[in-house]
Amino acid sequence: PEMPVACLVCGKHTFVTHMGLNICRACMVFYRRTYGIRETLLCLLENCTRADQKNRFFACRKCRFDRIEDVLSNARGDDDIYYSSLIARSSENLMLCQNSLIEKIRFNLCLVSANRYIGEFKLRGINVTAADAIGTRYPLYPCTYKFMDEATKILIPCLFKFSETVFPGFRELAHDEKWLLIRNYETMFNFIDAELRILRTFGKASDKLIPTYTTFITLDGLADFFPECPDQRNVATAVKTLRDFLLENIGRLKKQILLVDPTEEEFHAMIG
Repeated sequence: PEMPVACLVCGKHTFVTHMGLNICRACMVFYRRTYGIRETLLCLLENCTRADQKNRFFACRKCRFDRIEDVLSNARGDDDIYYSSLIARSSENLMLCQNSLIEKIRFNLCLVSANRYIGEFKLRGINVTAADAIGTRYPLYPCTYKFMDEATKILIPCLFKFSETVFPGFRELAHDEKWLLIRNYETMFNFIDAELRILRTFGKASDKLIPTYTTFITLDGLADFFPECPDQRNVATAVKTLRDFLLENIGRLKKQILLVDPTEEEFHAMIG
């Protein structure tokens, strides 16, 4: 079903989000084509930093580019909000992080989890702390398409910080290379992390899927995933498409993981 959102750059409605961001295809293509010549862009007009709300365009390329940079900067978490909810750890654990890649992954995964936990509950108007996020027992809510979209925007900056902290070479990559890696990494990270938490909480026999940190879906309840669909006549088709995708892809991966039966340390190795 089509659920349009306003592009954060130009304001046009878009039915496809890029990298978990509400940016239309036209603005994303413009950004990719312009990034290599960004140093040559000049703003030649006065007061052109705002989009023309009637015609939906920026008066100059530089202001459009700068607006996209602002959106991406917020998405990357460049203001270091990621570290605002650091979980208190012992000096012994911090020392282990310096000497062991697996421990570094485990420790930083805890930080990612805390931020996702806090951020997703904040979306529901519930204020929680990092201390609350340490435990593995917390309520899971039925997921919806709209909530998953918003939760992805919380996960993306966490993955940037996670990658920069765990893998020093990530910092040396070019701007577009970082985004390409995170785009491909996000799905894999989310699936493996979700499987680890499902096994911890519900066991191997569970039929639940965890699309975000604090939500779940089941194959029998997919119709509830699309309550915001503007045309409910599309829901049946959407449910069938999603169900087929989950059975073909997620179901196959779940079987492979259960066949291998990895330890928690091996799960962390797969995340890394």
